[in-house]
Amino acid sequence: MKEKRTLPFINFGANNLDQAVYQKWREGLMRPILTIALAFGFIALVAAILTKQSITVTLVFIGAYISVVLIALLPTPFWLRAGIILLAVYALGLNELFSYGIEGDGISSFSL
Repeated sequence: MKEKRTLPFINFGANNLDQAVYQKWREGLMRPILTIALAFGFIALVAAILTKQSITVTLVFIGAYISVVLIALLPTPFWLRAGIILLAVYALGLNELFSYGIEGDGISSFSL
């Protein structure tokens, strides 16, 4: 009887070796994302500090940047890194939504 062939990327019965490969790939992808976030985040942080806005908005930007710096430099598990990045994006979007309402660009952060 002829063996049924499937596509290699559609494998719902992945074994532990496949899961380890995917986990290693995800962790390897996280490092460049964090490096880029540090570079562009510093530019955004400087712009946020230099503008005339409330102290709350400035503190949210500083807190988001510090959290990204900490997860980039400290050895943390992947789930914590991904969760903190998502939380930082959500906090920045919520901050923009509270600052400018639906007329601003805060709503675009929630549509990702």
